[in-house]
Amino acid sequence: MRSWSQCRLAKLHLSRGESIALALLLAFALLLRLAYVLLFGPSTYSWDGRVYDQIAHNILNGTGFNYAPGFNESFRPPLYPFFLAGIYKTLGSSIVVVRAVQAVLGVISCLAVYVAGRRVGGRALGLLAIAILVFDPWAIWYTREVLAETLFTLLLLLGVLCVLLLRERHSWRIGIVAGLLFGLAALTRPLALLIPVISAFWLMAPFSSRVHRQVVPVVAMLLALVVAITPWTVRNYLIHHRIVPIATEGGYTFYAGNRPGISDVALHKQSDVDQIFLVSPTEEEETTLSTLSEVEKEDQFYRWAFQFIRKQPGRFLHLFKEKLLLFWSPSREVPLSRFDNLTHGNSAAALVIRNLVIASQVALFVLAAVGLIAGILSKRRWHLLMLLLLLYFTAVYALYFPQLRYRVPLSPYLALLAASGLLSLLATLRASLAALSNLPRTKLREPGGAGGTA
Repeated sequence: MRSWSQCRLAKLHLSRGESIALALLLAFALLLRLAYVLLFGPSTYSWDGRVYDQIAHNILNGTGFNYAPGFNESFRPPLYPFFLAGIYKTLGSSIVVVRAVQAVLGVISCLAVYVAGRRVGGRALGLLAIAILVFDPWAIWYTREVLAETLFTLLLLLGVLCVLLLRERHSWRIGIVAGLLFGLAALTRPLALLIPVISAFWLMAPFSSRVHRQVVPVVAMLLALVVAITPWTVRNYLIHHRIVPIATEGGYTFYAGNRPGISDVALHKQSDVDQIFLVSPTEEEETTLSTLSEVEKEDQFYRWAFQFIRKQPGRFLHLFKEKLLLFWSPSREVPLSRFDNLTHGNSAAALVIRNLVIASQVALFVLAAVGLIAGILSKRRWHLLMLLLLLYFTAVYALYFPQLRYRVPLSPYLALLAASGLLSLLATLRASLAALSNLPRTKLREPGGAGGTA
């Protein structure tokens, strides 16, 4: 087995069979997503989708980046509304067109997962990882939602792919591309701001004598991140006369997940997480908020949340645990009503689909856990990066509040780990069978083997 210091990123040399398999998987990914969004998606927006749609139309109408003139001018991150505005401007203001474009983005994410898997673990890992993501039910589901998840997933994944390349190539150019991609991802979901820092730790961690070669690429990545978000930060400063790096929604979401009145019964039984964490201010709180500016409201929400934490630390820790479990639950937010558009109200068919979706998520989590444990024990370095990403997302959403869709951007990394876990199990099974039959053991290429590991 290779140590972390011996890892190499393989160049992609596709055989004819591999090329055919990849083309078929990509074609199937596109077919699945287009069929779902065009044939089964409802013609209405979710609440957040309506907000994004309104902001996009306001941008095109010249009234600015806001839900209404002068109202919540920085509450939402900017990139997804501008993404919608670009689609509306060039392809027409149609929910179907948005979904079709997002289906294409989903396919590009599948291709990026293949490239990442191929480079860190070889052909088998790449093909298994893309196959898992192609059929991931929630990766398919959210391509039809007018929400930021599909765009954010792709931008973040491309940034992570660049980081994997940086581990071997030490290129400041790749560092710049990674920083710009992470910056665009942060302008879609602000939690991406710290992922370059996590990536820098992974790149600079002293597991090799070549750490000094990463200094220039890491600095280039961090500077490119700053360059990417600075124009929007300057815009926010000119409006609010305060430094707001990206958005003002952080205080509201933090208070939504850390306040009195969150019901344990609802946490355990209710399917609609939006309703569990919906903030309904009291009359006194409404009076306080009505006198505050947008950035002052964010500060006030943070103050209320920290007051709650100081007064009820035990309750805060209990909610943290419950939110952590909720984030990784394969069955929460999966009521039968989710599948009405597929089954036309047939409850028996909806139950079958629901059980299949839950079973697929359980299998994904188990295989990913196996892959993660086997990879860490075998010192395959790329597994450590996957672990850091999973821990970071989990901690952020357990501190704020979780939703199923917030887990979707982790689907590519779970697919890579699950593919690694499946290959590890197959290698173990084959070695056991060989030992039982007293046959000479054939040296198996490990999931991070001849293709190279990062």
